[in-house]
Amino acid sequence: MERLEGSQRAKLRLQVILETLAGTRSIPEACEILGIGESMFHRLRAEVLQTALDRLEPRPLGRPRRGITAETQQVDALEQEVEELRTELLTSQVREELAQIMPAVVRPPLKKTPHRPHLTELPSWVALGQRRNESLDEEKLDISISSNEVGKPR
Repeated sequence: MERLEGSQRAKLRLQVILETLAGTRSIPEACEILGIGESMFHRLRAEVLQTALDRLEPRPLGRPRRGITAETQQVDALEQEVEELRTELLTSQVREELAQIMPAVVRPPLKKTPHRPHLTELPSWVALGQRRNESLDEEKLDISISSNEVGKPR
């Protein structure tokens, strides 16, 4: 009893109940030591035995599953995000190393003269010297409010 956790009063109650079960102490004697009546003693002994029996029921092996809470889900999501960021960082570091070791593979070498588009590569309106919104066939309209011939071409 000395190694068990609990108050001295609880340890005394358990000791007296176990002595009555072992037959080394009578029930009236136990009631006198505990300062309770026989009916209360029988209830107390039944409760102790039921609690002991409940604790002795078989249980699944291993640790009990922990409940998934919102906090647990958030921690799991953050751990996954950290792992993704670490992978991304490592990838970036490898790319940077490759760029330093083999710059021609990562970036093509610079040409001496910048590329100028050939006339065939230019849009037709640029090649013909026109403005962007103006087409060859478009006629300018002269809209005059005082004229009877509204919208006639010039």
